[in-house]
Amino acid sequence: EAWVIKFNTELRELVQLTPHYVDIMGIDLERYQAYDVKEPGQIFDVIENQIAALCADGCKVRLIIIDSMTGILGRRQMGAEGVMTQQRGDKASTIQEGLERIHAVIRKHKISLIMTTQLRDEQDPQEIMRGNKTRMASAHALRHFAEYFILVEANKTKDGRKNMLGQELVNNDVKYLKNAGEA
Repeated sequence: EAWVIKFNTELRELVQLTPHYVDIMGIDLERYQAYDVKEPGQIFDVIENQIAALCADGCKVRLIIIDSMTGILGRRQMGAEGVMTQQRGDKASTIQEGLERIHAVIRKHKISLIMTTQLRDEQDPQEIMRGNKTRMASAHALRHFAEYFILVEANKTKDGRKNMLGQELVNNDVKYLKNAGEA
C-alpha cells in the first residue's frame, strides 16, 4: 500500500529507470513516483504542501528520496543572470530552510527520508592529518538533520569485482571497449 516518491536532481530518472533495472530492483511502478527537478520549491514545497495533503487524505507515502542534495539549486542562484555571480552560502541556506519546512511533515506522517550527496576533497590540513581525505558536500543543516550516514565507496580489490555469491560483476548485455561486458 505504501508509496515511494523520488526527487532526482541529477535529471536522469528516465535514463536510469529502464525496464531492466525496474525488474532487477523489484520496483512497483504502480506505487512509485519520480520527478526530475533541481529547483528547491519543486522539492521542499511539494513535500510540505502536496505530499502532506495526500497523506492527510489517507495516501500512505512511506519513503521520500532526494538524489542528490548536491544537485538542488540555491534560491539566489536561480535568479542570477549568469554563472559569474557568486552566491556564497546560498545553497546551504536554501537546504537548511527546506529541511526545516519538511521536518514536521515527515515526522507527522512517519515518512522515511533518504538523501544522497556527493563527496568533496577535504581542505582542512588538520582533518587530512587525521586521515579524513574527503567530506560530505552539503550544508551543515543536512548533517544535523540526518540520523544515519553511510559512505559508499568502490571496493577496488579482487573480491570487489564479485558479488556475494562469487559471481563476476559483469553485464554481458552491455558491451563496451573491445566487445567486453560492462564491469
